[in-house]
Amino acid sequence: MASPPHSFEVRTPGDSPRPTAALLSPSVAAPQPSTASRLLLLLTAAVAAATAFVLLHLPTTVVTAASATARPLSKLSKPVVLLISSDGVRFGYQYKAPLLHIRHLFANGTSAAEGLVPVFPTLTFPNHYSIVTDLYPSSHGIINNYFPDPISGDYFTMKNHDPKWWLVEPLWATAAAQGVLSATFFWPGSEVTKGSWNFPDKYCRHYNGSVPFEERVDTILGYFDLPPNQMP
Repeated sequence: MASPPHSFEVRTPGDSPRPTAALLSPSVAAPQPSTASRLLLLLTAAVAAATAFVLLHLPTTVVTAASATARPLSKLSKPVVLLISSDGVRFGYQYKAPLLHIRHLFANGTSAAEGLVPVFPTLTFPNHYSIVTDLYPSSHGIINNYFPDPISGDYFTMKNHDPKWWLVEPLWATAAAQGVLSATFFWPGSEVTKGSWNFPDKYCRHYNGSVPFEERVDTILGYFDLPPNQMP
């Protein structure tokens, strides 16, 4: 059985193109942004421009009252031990940033050339109390920042100043027992009555995390301006 003949359309170059379905289909209009979107875009641009203007016109350095005037240096009338702790600053940071003042302290004071090995657990209160007692947490009692007493059920927190938790005498209490003045500023355990130490207001500031660092430094330096018989 013969197949039906194929039909062919003969077109010349002058013929116009035949419309296709795509050409005949209605065009889809591009989505137009809504009024809310336009307002949001304008607001974002305005905020960005205002922020850039403020940043460009702010002074590059902030001058504080503490840094405006340099404290004059003078020789102390007696040897003084100054113990500084920067919580969370591990050994090696002094080589990763230009800490000029820290390096000056290293060069003119006493430091551990290879750093210190912390006690376990490596938390603020156990380590700070080990520094001033020369004992491990299992001996001085502060085994964590927060912990319960399994016998009494009482709970220790970093705001607890009950002497029953702080088992041994810290450095400032030893100094007080020898008649030597000492001062503390926000050191863990310094607000605890221990031996001859009763945290006098003049030499022991009660912890307040909102105190600016400039005020903390100025308070410590102010001790060196006291008369020799009052200098801790």
